[in-house]
Amino acid sequence: MGWEDIEKMTTINLREELLALLNKEHEYALLPDGNTNRNGPSSNDDDESFDAMRRNVCQWKYECVDYFQFDREVVYLSMHFFDRFWARQTSKPSIKLSHLLALTSLYVAC
Repeated sequence: MGWEDIEKMTTINLREELLALLNKEHEYALLPDGNTNRNGPSSNDDDESFDAMRRNVCQWKYECVDYFQFDREVVYLSMHFFDRFWARQTSKPSIKLSHLLALTSLYVAC
């Protein structure tokens, strides 16, 4: 459904669409403890290592974007993809998968 179809929609359809979007957004919202992972517990050590890995990935993405002279908003979008993927994972992030996801999310965001 595109923006041009919005004018043709009834109020009930718009309400249903918005509720569906809000429910989908709820899946990725932060929990009260600041974690996005709803599928399993994690320890503080895992959170610290994930935060360090996420900072490194973000820094690398900014370096790539600056080198190729892309808009820096690409990093924001690619980190959104990166975070959404990890929010659905129950296992501990591996370094190989993190590298693959960092590259893929940057590619998709460009």
